[in-house]
Amino acid sequence: MNHMYKHTWCNTHEDLMQSITHKGYRFHTDIFIEEPFYKEVVAALEGKIHNYKVKGNPSHKCICPSCKTRSGFITPYTKHNTYSILCPNNDCKYPNGRNTMFLHELIMYYGSDDIKNRWRNARWTKVQPYGWNPIKNRKVKSQSQTQ
Repeated sequence: MNHMYKHTWCNTHEDLMQSITHKGYRFHTDIFIEEPFYKEVVAALEGKIHNYKVKGNPSHKCICPSCKTRSGFITPYTKHNTYSILCPNNDCKYPNGRNTMFLHELIMYYGSDDIKNRWRNARWTKVQPYGWNPIKNRKVKSQSQTQ
């Protein structure tokens, strides 16, 4: 199994591990992975369904975690397949310096340690070296075969 790495063909263990993974983990996310966390954050911020819809999906009016007023909106962000929170108050700024924040940033800045760990575990999967996978359907010998 040869891989192109830094304009040369190498198949050493070190080159393979550097080329396919980031420290043995692969990042993957989509809207379906993020939806349970979205619902949990909406519940934590006391969100209520609002009339404003984004591409047919409902938005939720909730308590803004920065200014603590009931002016925040959590909406689906269709461009990046994630969710975002927006506060229309002119004086309100989130820790990233803007008045909007993605679900990832919201969890990392305002989430508990428990939700942060579950968020990382849901989006990062461990990759076995060289693409190996554990045995899934191992057959166990029956007693009649062992005698």
